[in-house]
Amino acid sequence: MIELYNVTGGYDKQQPTVRDITFTVDKGSFVALLGPNGSGKTTLIRLIMNVLTIQSGEVKVEGKSVKAYSPKQLAQKVAVMTQENQIGLEFTVQEIVSLGRYPYQAKGLFSTVSAQDEEVVESVMKLTNVWHYRNHTFQSLSGGEKQRVLLAKALAQEPDYLLLDEPTNHLDVKHTMELLQLLKTLQQEMSLTVLAILHDLNIASLFADNAVLLKDGRVEETGMDAIFQDAATLKRVYGVDLHVFHHPAVNKRQIAFVPPYQYPETDFHELYQLQKEPGNLCLSFVRPLRTLSLGSNETGLDWCQEIVQQQSSANAAWKSASLYSHEVRLKDDKGYSWLAVLTHGQKENEVNIVLLTNAPLSDGNLLHAAMKVIEYRAFLGKTGRIVVASSHHKEENQEEISEFWMERLQKELQLFMETKMTDSCFK
Repeated sequence: MIELYNVTGGYDKQQPTVRDITFTVDKGSFVALLGPNGSGKTTLIRLIMNVLTIQSGEVKVEGKSVKAYSPKQLAQKVAVMTQENQIGLEFTVQEIVSLGRYPYQAKGLFSTVSAQDEEVVESVMKLTNVWHYRNHTFQSLSGGEKQRVLLAKALAQEPDYLLLDEPTNHLDVKHTMELLQLLKTLQQEMSLTVLAILHDLNIASLFADNAVLLKDGRVEETGMDAIFQDAATLKRVYGVDLHVFHHPAVNKRQIAFVPPYQYPETDFHELYQLQKEPGNLCLSFVRPLRTLSLGSNETGLDWCQEIVQQQSSANAAWKSASLYSHEVRLKDDKGYSWLAVLTHGQKENEVNIVLLTNAPLSDGNLLHAAMKVIEYRAFLGKTGRIVVASSHHKEENQEEISEFWMERLQKELQLFMETKMTDSCFK
């Protein structure tokens, strides 16, 4: 276990880089150290390794202060893989990895290499899949290969704890996933404890068991659930707009960043174009809109720029199409409008409904709107396709705006459907 208690320190005694840092890295865990540039992540690694002076507080490794370890004793317990991959001399890969055996050598580096050293070096090079590069020069390798060599060098120390400073820096997606998967395997199969500085929040969420989030040299939040529970904390720390959502394949949260640019505001009646021809109908939008499609063979939540219905379609043929629109004005004279397109399906009781609005609806609000439509349509004994589309997919003031909108929409929709769905063309 690595324990930090109210740790303050850095490069300048007058202005410490980190202040009052307290957290624990449990034995056998994978902990991600997160935070923007300049938040003190690398400084913490150096304080843990006793490379920088701890001005106040204490760092313990397995219940013992790091100050009580000699440098070699600490290196036998804790290894560091740095982000630096530029080696000045033309060392071979095997020579680089052999440097990791220095904590066990009484004198020099290579003159006292033992059979045990050679066995460990070969083992970790095979483990990291760099053994076939053993006679290559380090400088001849690619970025991903260099990272694996440096990992092998750290593992050659046979540590119980591995600290990594941006291990995926300059790696592409494939090599990033391979490196993190290797670290995860080492954690799970060898009980290696990992503390890694990671800038990719999605990678951190996928592979880490726990996390510590830093901001301006202080701990802002700890714990995966607390950090990734919603967007508010991450927005505050990183200063960018983002969304938090559940990964579709694993029980992890992921981050989607929102660019600062926005589409120009479009008048509602210029947002869409409805084209009706014999046998088909097309409702197209000037840009992709967030949509929820429910019904046979539908896509669920998606981004859509065109909704097409053809008479020959097996799941939703529109034998006739009628366009009705209605505008609802909300508070402060800021009008949110909605458009409803109702069409008769192949079966007598099928009524397909498309709702388009410029109200700022979240995914949950889209589902809420669709369920309200389905509920009332079922009351009238009708089935069919439902599509709800919003031109403003936001979170700001979402609950206040959307609840008001949903209540008003339900009332307007009831009146709308009572009037239009009782018309002869829908019977």
